[in-house]
Amino acid sequence: MLDVRLAVQSLTEAATTPAATLPIASNTSIDAELRASREHARRLSEMYGSHAAETAAAWDAVEEILAMKAHQRTHH
Repeated sequence: MLDVRLAVQSLTEAATTPAATLPIASNTSIDAELRASREHARRLSEMYGSHAAETAAAWDAVEEILAMKAHQRTHH
């Protein structure tokens, strides 16, 4: 359970960090991070339901990664 809390805390911090301050990674690492974040959000959805704060934070992190990917696509 502690691992899940640490992961949620990390994702929450990532979700509240403006995309402009996040490091720009290669497409491959962004895609891998996106896949992992989506899987994590799905698991939290199954564990806590779709309205839990942990779940919302995880899906917010997915959205931030998608925004970072779109930003990278438009600036390269």
